[in-house]
Amino acid sequence: MESELTSLLAVSSTKADDGADSNDDDIGRVYRDHPHHMTLARRMARNLSQYHWYHPRRDDVDEVQGTSSSRSAPSSTTTSSTSTSLPKLDSAWAYFEHFVLPRHFAQSEEGSKDKLQKAEPGEASAETRLYNVWSTPEKDLADMGVGIGIYFFTLRCLAIVLLLAGLINIPNLMFYNSSYYNDDESGGVPYVLQRSAICTDHHWAACPTCSLEQWDYFPRTFDRYAESADGHKFIKINTCSFGYFLGLFTWISIVFVSVALYVVCFHIIKRKEVEYDEAEQTSTDYSIAVEN
Repeated sequence: MESELTSLLAVSSTKADDGADSNDDDIGRVYRDHPHHMTLARRMARNLSQYHWYHPRRDDVDEVQGTSSSRSAPSSTTTSSTSTSLPKLDSAWAYFEHFVLPRHFAQSEEGSKDKLQKAEPGEASAETRLYNVWSTPEKDLADMGVGIGIYFFTLRCLAIVLLLAGLINIPNLMFYNSSYYNDDESGGVPYVLQRSAICTDHHWAACPTCSLEQWDYFPRTFDRYAESADGHKFIKINTCSFGYFLGLFTWISIVFVSVALYVVCFHIIKRKEVEYDEAEQTSTDYSIAVEN
């Protein structure tokens, strides 16, 4: 890999990079990444590198490179080795994107099971691109390991299950927002909580057997206990009423989530694991036969 990269550097150094940014360097010219295929952070760094407060040694790099190009061949070789020791921000970003972040080939081989074929770190013999957050197929996430693909597949399943459970509970939201549940019509309750089980319909009732110690625990609710001047004790009670359908839809959603999670965990994910594993070639797919 190092010899291949070195040869590409030698070839690319003899060619002009049309439209190249002033902070492009050897590694950047080898890979020739289009800005659209760079990370957002790298594009921001390239734009901010023109400012001295962001890249203080930018002028030093430009000065050394300019001196190197104006000298003779023997002296330019020495100066070039000095310039490579100076900080090159875009070179670091290019190295990070091509050697650390996972990439795939821009063109997949014919007959391949995967839509995107993972490239080895530092691959320079063909064009590679970063995995797109939105357009990467779920199946190709297994290129980073079967567990990675199963993780994102499970997230999608849980999102669908919880979305359907939320739709099942829509009648409960409508009930909480009705006058049958809360005659006070949710006065003073924020809009986002008006369809919750918060009850603002309450009144004071006598409670001769109640004491202050019964309310002195976490969380303290002294505002729901009071004593009159003559020693009578009162507590604040809610008068919101619950209906039959409230429990019915809650029960249905609990049963649905339980059954859905069982099916997802013990059936669908098991099949996905086999599908992802068959799509990837690993050492466990091979065996050694010893014959005498």
